[in-house]
Amino acid sequence: MTETKNQQLAYAVAGAVPIRLHANENPYALPPAIWQEIEQELATLELNRYPDKAMRLFYQALAEHTGFPPEMLLAGNGLEEIILLLLVALGRARQVILPIPTFFVYNELATALGLSVVEVPLLAESWQLDLPCILQVAGQEEGLIIICRPNNPTGNLFRRQDILRLLTETKLTVVVDEAYYGFCEDTMLPDLANHERLVVLRTFSKTYGLAGIRLGYLVAQAQVVEAVDRVRPVYNVNALTLTIGRIALRRERELLARLPAIIAERERLATELATIPGVEVYPSAANFLLVKLPAAATPIWQELREAGIHVRQLGVKQPNLLRISVGQQQENEKFLSILRRALAE
Repeated sequence: MTETKNQQLAYAVAGAVPIRLHANENPYALPPAIWQEIEQELATLELNRYPDKAMRLFYQALAEHTGFPPEMLLAGNGLEEIILLLLVALGRARQVILPIPTFFVYNELATALGLSVVEVPLLAESWQLDLPCILQVAGQEEGLIIICRPNNPTGNLFRRQDILRLLTETKLTVVVDEAYYGFCEDTMLPDLANHERLVVLRTFSKTYGLAGIRLGYLVAQAQVVEAVDRVRPVYNVNALTLTIGRIALRRERELLARLPAIIAERERLATELATIPGVEVYPSAANFLLVKLPAAATPIWQELREAGIHVRQLGVKQPNLLRISVGQQQENEKFLSILRRALAE
């Protein structure tokens, strides 16, 4: 649920800035030294030219960073564009399997394209893949399955052996969205060498804290990249984004230095939430927590929103659940205070 312009105006009139615990953003701004480097490099760009040079330099940097050759890489305007391109290139006349709950954009894009979507619920409480059900649904037909790992909104890691079984026992193209990889450092990238139908997605939004530039990429075997590249718009990523992305790769050590603080705050927040009567907190390997409330979440969500705190509801299928992004400590403390008050009423 996104805030309306009227709600934004109401916060501005009240002198309040909404606390954003709903979008799984990195809560820390870029270090000043990196901002300075960005400003210096952007000043050298020829914005009257198409971004051929910026794209070439970015792919060179990305290949060096990942250890994969440029022909196994493809960049896009955030992972949403890459997922859309994958669905267009590989999803026609095939079913798209989605373990749910998961990132809602997968279903929205597949449905908008008129693709056949099959949702397979995760196992209750453990939130693991229902592998027997997925294997039955997949059969030996070609298709796609999109797996978010760690999963949004549940926060857990799906078992690697389950994903490998999908690759060996079905004909599915297995797309693993590793948007939250930096918070757990458990990746399927090493498995690309042995599985031609594996696709791994990464983003600059979460661990690097660059959600505003909209930059993501996929890593896959060359034949998969070629198929996706055929439907990619020319110059799909602009020179400004590509340049900032290249700088981020160069300054990765400084950007990743902020992650231990986010992980520590996640664990502190989970501990505090667990002390509230009736509240259950699920383990997380990402930068957010899934929380089960003792009653319907909508009134609590509304009270938090009226206090200027934005969290994510999961909808009618999970009426007692809220997803809480890990903010800075003072933001989390305000959230905890309002939540305790709301649950005590």
